[in-house]
Amino acid sequence: MADLPKGLLRPVAVLMGRWRAAGWLVLVPCFAMAVGCGGLHAAGSGGLAAGTRSGPAAAGSWGRARQVPGTELMSRQYAGDDGKAAVGIGISSVACPAPRECAASGGYVDETFNFLVIVTGQHSGQWADAVPAPGAAGLAANGDAAQSEMSSGPFLSEVACSSADNCALAGNYQAPDPAQDTRPLLAIERAGVWGQAQPVSGQATAVLTISCPPGAAGQCVAGGLSQAGYSGPASGFVVTESRGVWGRAQPVPGSTGAVTAMSCPAAGSCLAGGSGYLAGSDYPVPPYGTAFLASENGGRWGPARPVPGLSRLTSGKSAVDSISCAGVGDCAVGGAFKDLTGRVQLFVADERSGVWGQAQPVPGLAALNMGGRALLTQVSCGLPGDCAAGGWYLDQKQLQQAWVATETDGRWGRAEEVPATAALNARGNAALTSISCTAAGCAAGGWYTGGARRHTQTAFLATERRGTWRAATQVPGLAALNPGGDTFITAVSCAPSGWCAAVGDYIDAASTETRMFVVTQR
Repeated sequence: MADLPKGLLRPVAVLMGRWRAAGWLVLVPCFAMAVGCGGLHAAGSGGLAAGTRSGPAAAGSWGRARQVPGTELMSRQYAGDDGKAAVGIGISSVACPAPRECAASGGYVDETFNFLVIVTGQHSGQWADAVPAPGAAGLAANGDAAQSEMSSGPFLSEVACSSADNCALAGNYQAPDPAQDTRPLLAIERAGVWGQAQPVSGQATAVLTISCPPGAAGQCVAGGLSQAGYSGPASGFVVTESRGVWGRAQPVPGSTGAVTAMSCPAAGSCLAGGSGYLAGSDYPVPPYGTAFLASENGGRWGPARPVPGLSRLTSGKSAVDSISCAGVGDCAVGGAFKDLTGRVQLFVADERSGVWGQAQPVPGLAALNMGGRALLTQVSCGLPGDCAAGGWYLDQKQLQQAWVATETDGRWGRAEEVPATAALNARGNAALTSISCTAAGCAAGGWYTGGARRHTQTAFLATERRGTWRAATQVPGLAALNPGGDTFITAVSCAPSGWCAAVGDYIDAASTETRMFVVTQR
């Protein structure tokens, strides 16, 4: 990793397929990461929305950031005596189905060196204390995590919601059996109460993505990776919740790697995607295998299939990093591919009224991506044909820069550097780590380095209205909350009305402890 820009090794927030940061404890072994052990994936893929994109959108002003209640003790750092474990905490996902109604999740390591998935939420505008997911402690390895190698990487947990107080959680835990590095867990929230976390039944190594169709409580779907050992055959799996009960994991026929992204616009209708895994691929450069899509129609999953048109762009390696469906048969997919010269470029592809168009390079990004390495961290659609995507690229100086592109009426505009990040990011690095769109507009978050302390990372937020992105600004209140320390947005989610929330982490300058924050729109 010595040749990587410094900014690439710091938290960049993506849950699988939307690449999260190195620096958090992740229980999923590197071999399970179909797109690598150093990426991002965040909540807020955009749900069903009606109307036109002309509302106040994400243009509402942001309140002041605050520490996530209940995480004060979780912020203490614990390390293994053998020095093998990279131990941290983080908040990794947020989902807001209605204004001031959200669920959020992450993970931490307790004093007995157990990794525990955590949940919290905002109900009627009040954030509840973060707590370990019920039942998670009973699944943990009782400290055995200190006895084995553990990788530092992106995935802590992910939440999705069908309506206020009706959500689901996907995460992983350190298996008590040393022969099993991780096992996936799922949990369900009903009427504001989280049920017991439970292991996924069937063949499943790690769960990496989850989606809940709007207005269809009890019909969520999760996906991930099944693999026997570090070198055994790999495949993607999906597991479906029916009336509040999770079924068995079922393999996606024809897949050769993890399901890393998913969007379910209606009960029984989902689109999933991922990439095959190739042994010996260099960390953390995507893509590793061949990107695939798989669809659920009427409750039945079809086999994995190639992304339409992608084969004409790539030398053979590609990955689906994010999916967002604004309605049944109206989806957008984004990801990465290695072009014929070996450079990592990015693509988008659209389905309109059930008909897929051809994958295309993100317009204008190749001209920005002079360093030959880029990542699409997330795509989000507020309406059919009205979407946005963003991530990072390397410029000609091998510095990491944040980009965004907007689709209007089915036509993708040119990628641009996130407005104002060039001024904020003087001589440093930047990345857009999460984006969420509704019919009213979009909100996005990320981080940059620069200013008086050029190596300090600072979280930013940016909003879009009517196809125009406004200047990125620092997260209000973070400078006072964390003077002199690093801060980064890990996930953004907007309710259909356009009201948004963002979560992230900050490293306290005095104690070097990682702490969690939340910021919401007024």
